[in-house]
Amino acid sequence: MIKKIFVSAMVFFIAGTASAQFEMGAFTATGAAHSAAWISDYQCLGINPANLGWMKDDKKIAVSSMEFGASIYSEALSKTDIKKHFIFNTRPLTNTEKIEAAKTFANSNLALNIDLMTAGASYQSDKNWGIAFTMRDRAMLQTYLNKSLSGIFFEGYNYKSYFDSIATNASGDTIGYAKIPQNLSQLAEGSKILGNWFREINLGFGWRFINNENFKVYLGAGGKYLMGFGLLEIMPENGSLNAFSAITPFLKFDYNTPSPSEITETGMKQVGQGFGCDFGGTVEFFKSLRFALSFNDIGYIKWDGNVYEGKDTLVGDCSNKGLDSYNLINNMGKILSDSGLFTWKGKVSRNYTLPTNMRWGVSIAFGEDNNVELGADVYVPFTDGAGSYDKAIIGIGANVRIVKVINLSAGFVTGGNYDSNIPLGVYFLAGAWEFGIASRDALTFFTKDNPTMSAVFGLLRFRFK
Repeated sequence: MIKKIFVSAMVFFIAGTASAQFEMGAFTATGAAHSAAWISDYQCLGINPANLGWMKDDKKIAVSSMEFGASIYSEALSKTDIKKHFIFNTRPLTNTEKIEAAKTFANSNLALNIDLMTAGASYQSDKNWGIAFTMRDRAMLQTYLNKSLSGIFFEGYNYKSYFDSIATNASGDTIGYAKIPQNLSQLAEGSKILGNWFREINLGFGWRFINNENFKVYLGAGGKYLMGFGLLEIMPENGSLNAFSAITPFLKFDYNTPSPSEITETGMKQVGQGFGCDFGGTVEFFKSLRFALSFNDIGYIKWDGNVYEGKDTLVGDCSNKGLDSYNLINNMGKILSDSGLFTWKGKVSRNYTLPTNMRWGVSIAFGEDNNVELGADVYVPFTDGAGSYDKAIIGIGANVRIVKVINLSAGFVTGGNYDSNIPLGVYFLAGAWEFGIASRDALTFFTKDNPTMSAVFGLLRFRFK
């Protein structure tokens, strides 16, 4: 899914920027690989709202627009492959290339993350409290294909390991037949296609709960309203297909079957809504050492537009000749609608738990005016399914203000849906104006395999006293 948004992300890949991170909108924290005990103002919403209770300096007001992050990671493809097949692809794959593509994608991960904060603002009082607001879009897509599903996706009826005979029907169409057919849940066992896209409007509050000279405690909470634009969850496991979908008409997916929740209008219509909340706390010692703990995305979203559930049918034949490119993301509509594998039935609605997570963080500042800061974060997912990371994420890094107008950051991140990475970042201060760019993985510039390519930047951030 996320076909239209992916095109936007490609603009930045073509520009040659390679990176990614797990604070998709906070460009000031990306390179440092940690944020729970360090980031403040509106950027701490969704991470640790308690940090609204303290200020980095004497600037009380922060406003921003268009902070953007996008990343793509593939275990199967090299950096050259991603550029060749995802960006500059100009011709369809040959049959030989389709066989190679099926082998390449079998039992390997592909992950895409996109975050766009359209508006953010905060006010932090010197009277021990702060309040903030953000509106952002978040999208994630992850695929993992077993050998059989990868073969059918790319080779179609020519996948001879399953379709052992080929014939032409009365209409002249070529059909592949399986003499020993299996249910789709068996054929795709262990595969995973997960994606979601929603817009969140977040309001948070933080305050200083205990205020001693060398010991302070900050508490915070946030609430968010969610507008859902896309859900895709296919997780065949233990003989059950576990397939659900709800996608905005804007993306023009066609399941060729009616649904009681069908949306007849066109354009950017939401197909779900829900609510969530965040809670956090930060403890500060000697004005420089902080420990933080937060719980985020506690809540649910109800998908009630264009909702479909996949049927676990017998896969006895196939009439398509496979995908014409490596770009699974761009071909998601074809995979779901035209592959002949998936059969859908309409549903009224379905409730989903948000990708609840816990963050633990620590940071310590020292040097002249605390211009050097070291820290670490641990991100632990509590749920499975669309929007959740596969495993915990650990980050460690540093921020250094080398002069009054330049901040540099670097770190190390491992876990989640990505390989281990070395992020780098830089942002500049020009009076009230702050702007910068960051990269999750500097190694992508020098290595070819397991690339993490992305761009994270902010150009319109302003802070005032």
